[in-house]
Amino acid sequence: MKKVFFCLIFIILLLGAPPCFAQEAQIATLSAEVKDLRVTIKGSVNIPQSRQITLKVIDPQGKLNHLNQFGCQNDGTFQYSYKLTSPSQGAYQVFAGGTGIRTLKTTTMSYSADSGDSGGDGGGGGGDEQGGTQTGIIKGVTITPLSHVAGLAQEITVTVTTENILDGTVVKAELVTAQGDSLIPAVTAVDAVVLNSTIIRLTIPDTVAEGEYKIKVTADDAVNTQSAYTISAPVDECFIATAAYGTKYDPAVVMLRQFRDQWLLTNEAGKAFVQYYYQNSPPIARFIANQEGLKTLIRFALIPAIAVAYALMHPWVVVAVSLLVASIYVYYRRSKSTISVG
Repeated sequence: MKKVFFCLIFIILLLGAPPCFAQEAQIATLSAEVKDLRVTIKGSVNIPQSRQITLKVIDPQGKLNHLNQFGCQNDGTFQYSYKLTSPSQGAYQVFAGGTGIRTLKTTTMSYSADSGDSGGDGGGGGGDEQGGTQTGIIKGVTITPLSHVAGLAQEITVTVTTENILDGTVVKAELVTAQGDSLIPAVTAVDAVVLNSTIIRLTIPDTVAEGEYKIKVTADDAVNTQSAYTISAPVDECFIATAAYGTKYDPAVVMLRQFRDQWLLTNEAGKAFVQYYYQNSPPIARFIANQEGLKTLIRFALIPAIAVAYALMHPWVVVAVSLLVASIYVYYRRSKSTISVG
């Protein structure tokens, strides 16, 4: 009976303390090769669980050659490829790690300019049984949205389709001038090709001035700069208020514009609200402009907003008026008390 009891206790402890006996996540396999200046790294993780893999490649001189992070497949395998630039002859060290992986896995690959696998001249005769290496191209780039208002940050979605570019190849999207020059500081974002496509989230900061720009997309030697992007001048309109009052020069509309510039555009929440307002209010304003009864209703509805805007921009006036009202109230109460006593 005691043996059964102790066995049960042992089983309970074993099940109740899994961290002590759990299998540690690690890179199970890792291999790397370079062919035609194309580096291909393959491997697997013993416990996938949507794990992010980090790869670092060190050249024969001990300098960083490449660094990137990406997700592994559901079965734990991963494959990554990039083009070897400014190659050095010798052994490259490849390090692989990832989220929750304590021990790095390492391997090496060798590059030689004289090797047939290293992208040399390849000779002039005999042909290539595999038909040679096809040039990778960027087939199409779609960006959403196509513009935004200056003074506001904007995240745009860059959808890229490619051809003959291997999975794992890094694709970079960059906001450049209309002439193709990089901004200072550069505005870039990267992602990796999967099945000849990728989606890149590029955030344009609120410090970029108004003007005409382009989205430059690069993947190895392939470049696409056909997508135009516009950052327009700040809109000097309060669409709904202007429609309700009939002119943007009405004092109430002027007050709301000042509130926008002095308060809303000075913080992230306010900028987000203004951006949403600019994107969605024009159709509402057009509808209001032709409805006299609705215009009157909107003017009444805007009174609290105008009052709040005025109070925030003229706090001392509000304090003075409040003190005056309080003084009148106290005087009235005292006068009423004196009359009652008399």
